[in-house]
Amino acid sequence: MLPLSASFERVARRGAGYVGGSVPAPMVASAFDAVRAAWATAGREGSPRLVALAYSALGHTEQGHANVWDYYQGTGDEVARLITDGMASGPGRVKDAVAAFADIGADELVLNPAVGDPDEIDRLADIVL
Repeated sequence: MLPLSASFERVARRGAGYVGGSVPAPMVASAFDAVRAAWATAGREGSPRLVALAYSALGHTEQGHANVWDYYQGTGDEVARLITDGMASGPGRVKDAVAAFADIGADELVLNPAVGDPDEIDRLADIVL
């Protein structure tokens, strides 16, 4: 496996930006910083587009946690717990996640509903728009 720095350098040479993993903002911050640094070192104009991902569940938070845990369980308990615990469950945690990703300079935050209820989109819109 190539070191992450190689991927950041590829973004800087050929890409338009970087999409962080579905982990809490403090864990994505160093990757965003590394992409910005590689971009500057490569002499690119402007800034790379930085996109963050976060799981969310509002109406069915317990089911959302179970779904995320189930999806990531094959990666090991530590990773599954990290991602599951980082899920934005409830209005306050969604607002906190939006603010945290804005604070690290994310250009976009994709909130990925962790349950199959279409009403989750309306619930998210009521909180973040």
